[in-house]
Amino acid sequence: MFATAWSETYPWSMLDLDKIREQSGLTISPEGVFHHHGAPVENEKVQVLFSQGVRVREDGRVILRVGPQWCYVAADDTPYVILGLSGLQTEQPQMRLNTGVKEVLDPSTLWVSEDDVLYARVNGGVLARFSRNAFHQLITDFWSAIARGCNYIKNTIWHASFF
Repeated sequence: MFATAWSETYPWSMLDLDKIREQSGLTISPEGVFHHHGAPVENEKVQVLFSQGVRVREDGRVILRVGPQWCYVAADDTPYVILGLSGLQTEQPQMRLNTGVKEVLDPSTLWVSEDDVLYARVNGGVLARFSRNAFHQLITDFWSAIARGCNYIKNTIWHASFF
């Protein structure tokens, strides 16, 4: 009876649902901006909602979850973007991600790509791209801290060996 009731209420199969999820038309730009079929999602609140719903599965595929619904999203780079930094002169520097979450910056996870893009690992090991603003903030605060003699910055970020 359940199978009949399900098929009458939902005429598509689970294979159809997976195909629909595959063809969402959603992409995330390297700056963390969502696009639908090539056009930017213009509503700022929807951008925030989508950013908060982004997850990277164990198989590396990016999904967007809103409530009980989810779909696959194509990411031009990484779905996570570091938008800002705080506390760089402390032993607990914080990164503000496009998801709205703040995480501690672990200098040992900093990595520079062949295209000279700076990344850090977040969410248990997933790469997050530094936005231009966050990168400039890091560099400015870094040199300022070096000039003031901030030992934490010198001993951690300097030795992360990307400068």
